[in-house]
Amino acid sequence: MAEFDLKKFYTSKREYLNPRTGKLRKGFVRISFQEFSDWVAAAGSPERCHYCGTSSGQCAKLFELQDGGNRYQATRGGRRGRRLELDRRDASKAYDELDNLVWCCYWCNNAKSNFFTEDEFMPVAKAIGQALSLICEQGNPK
Repeated sequence: MAEFDLKKFYTSKREYLNPRTGKLRKGFVRISFQEFSDWVAAAGSPERCHYCGTSSGQCAKLFELQDGGNRYQATRGGRRGRRLELDRRDASKAYDELDNLVWCCYWCNNAKSNFFTEDEFMPVAKAIGQALSLICEQGNPK
């Protein structure tokens, strides 16, 4: 991941108070950009979803299918889904616990939410991965 993208990614995950809603958006509090960058370097560039195995390339293809009008736009107005995202294996732990973070696709991140544990979600993720692979193979459903 290019440093510019990594910096943008890190900045988007910082904890902040949403001025519109007044709610605290959880994110990095104590972790510096350098620590995050070191974690990414050690963990390796995000290649596949930790849960379903969907690749970065498949994420891009699925996004293009939606963006081109070939599928219903389901990625929050096109703001998500283009690449792998960060997820907390255990949602009760902070983003600052880097060993709790994994790369995952938008579809798994959205479906897992804060409800499922990692183990509970794995059978769901397997089905999501199979469905996303099929969609990538078939392309345009129309």
